[in-house]
Amino acid sequence: MLKRLLFLQKTLRSHPLLNSNKNKTEAIRRLLECYLALLFKKDVVFPYIGSSKLVLNKRVRSGCAYYYLGLSDFEQMSFLLHFLIESDYFVDTGAYVGAYTILASAVKKARTLAIEPALFSYNYLQKNIQENQLENRVEALNIVAGDKDDIVDFVAQQDPLSHVLKKGEHCVNQCKVLMRRLDDIIGSTPPHL
Repeated sequence: MLKRLLFLQKTLRSHPLLNSNKNKTEAIRRLLECYLALLFKKDVVFPYIGSSKLVLNKRVRSGCAYYYLGLSDFEQMSFLLHFLIESDYFVDTGAYVGAYTILASAVKKARTLAIEPALFSYNYLQKNIQENQLENRVEALNIVAGDKDDIVDFVAQQDPLSHVLKKGEHCVNQCKVLMRRLDDIIGSTPPHL
């Protein structure tokens, strides 16, 4: 708990969009709103960027950063927003609940291939695609993208830290997941980002 509070304090001090006391106060208000709402409701729909929305659940609480910071991964998300255009094809591997997918397809109107192997996160990715009415712009796959076709051991956590297990590594939450070669998934439509 103390580590989490120290991380939040560091984030609120250093995030580029929180350069004024007013912005920091608003971020803290949104953070508290997110955590409190998720205590009492199963799913909560939060406003995101532009007119887009983000569906979160108390089991994906780390997604609150997308709400209280807006562009939580500031450099990467800013790059995406400045670089992508409507005719682009974006590939979001490890899409989690779909924050980048929403930016690419709801905000920038690009087509997106969203790949998320953790079933719980994939279900929220699907909810976010539906909430933002992106079914015609986003294809979501519940697989691992890799360099070959295989069945891999995967640890599915309820945060962005889910990952493929290394040979000999074991974990309580491990499961088998289909891995497909990324080049085969994409086919003849190369992504622009």
